[in-house]
Amino acid sequence: AAAAAAAATAAAADAEKTSLDTSKFTRQEIKAGQALLDLFEYYSIAEVQAKEPPAPPPLEEGMRVKAKWLAGDGGVVWYDGAVQRAHEDGTCDVVYDDGDLEQGVQRRHVQIMKGRERKRRSAEAGESSEGQAGKRKRGASGAAA
Repeated sequence: AAAAAAAATAAAADAEKTSLDTSKFTRQEIKAGQALLDLFEYYSIAEVQAKEPPAPPPLEEGMRVKAKWLAGDGGVVWYDGAVQRAHEDGTCDVVYDDGDLEQGVQRRHVQIMKGRERKRRSAEAGESSEGQAGKRKRGASGAAA
């Protein structure tokens, strides 16, 4: 209890040393100081926010995407497809252009196709059934899936 009282007394003494006697300043000087503090706070918050990457847009059914096939098992190849179903936990089910379905794909393994790329790839998929449908995806073990 005595240690707590001593700490409280020391904290009060420190606060007294750092308090500012505003009677020594004009109103204009006080306002200018407050404006500087406000600017400092604004830019400090803006700097922190600028460092945080923006959240990726949510996935929706039918959205054209590129996704890593079997990424959870070490897959590294990206394939074109579409979101069949988006789940509340951030995962989604992807139907690849070759007809394969992968469920529970994590959001970090899915990239939304941009406007031109989405249209071009949709047209290519419609014109050629050979495209990726002729390719066999390989799992982590190297065996054809």
